[in-house]
Amino acid sequence: MPSGSVLFEQKVLSLDHRPLFISYPDADAWSKSVIPLYPFETYSLGSIEDHSTDTLQVDFTNKYFGGGALHKGCVQEEIRFIINPELIAGMLFLPSMVDNEAIEIVGIDTK
Repeated sequence: MPSGSVLFEQKVLSLDHRPLFISYPDADAWSKSVIPLYPFETYSLGSIEDHSTDTLQVDFTNKYFGGGALHKGCVQEEIRFIINPELIAGMLFLPSMVDNEAIEIVGIDTK
């Protein structure tokens, strides 16, 4: 039986043009930055579920949370939802996203 909790957080980037309380970098800030990034690895082969369980996994998906997990989909997002059915609960309260939104999920068992 799984233990622990799964946290869902909807992240929204303001569409207002530079509100006073949010600092947006210039378009070329990353190329001019001298601050080192944290080391990371990318993989071009294998499945996302075959890699280390202590990794950050990113899925660039369509606007519907879960994609076609309850239909006929069988790509990255749908596979993750089948492996971790606790994600399906998020479809109840996070049905879709618009262009300035993202959903962060913490706590699923990726073993």
